[in-house]
Amino acid sequence: MDFFFRFICISGFLTLGFSSHAQYRTEYNFFGIQGGVNSFNIVTDNFNIKPQIGFTAGLGVRGGVLNSLDMVYGIDFYKQKFGVDTFKFRSPLSGLITEQKQLVDMSMLAVQVKLLGSLVLIHKHLSLELGPALQLNSKLSYDDVYENNVIDGYNSLQVKEIEEVYTLNLM
Repeated sequence: MDFFFRFICISGFLTLGFSSHAQYRTEYNFFGIQGGVNSFNIVTDNFNIKPQIGFTAGLGVRGGVLNSLDMVYGIDFYKQKFGVDTFKFRSPLSGLITEQKQLVDMSMLAVQVKLLGSLVLIHKHLSLELGPALQLNSKLSYDDVYENNVIDGYNSLQVKEIEEVYTLNLM
């Protein structure tokens, strides 16, 4: 019985020692916090768009898989802003309609979830990342005072009519 107990204890310690060493395949796992500013623009011939400054914030984890392969997954939050040229029509007491040009500030919130494979070119300094990302967008938001403004270049297209955007994007 004493021999059997010793054999189990020694086998257990050796197995735990080998298995913990065998599971250690990489040198690092990183948790990252990021933040920054962005300039959002819509490239279109339909509207006169003026890019504005928004913000970006996110959390990410990078872990080593093999010697030159990492896996990156995370979530990013965006507030993207831009301006649209519009006209506000007014009717003065004389009965004539005059128009006043206004820049309407619009913004959109977005959340992006990503899972990327990363090819390490220079260890801990340079890598090439590729993989899918899923982005969820909110409606375009603006100050309600401008909802009846007509977009420059159109006769009747109002700001409130363009607030719907694609809410789900797979990149």
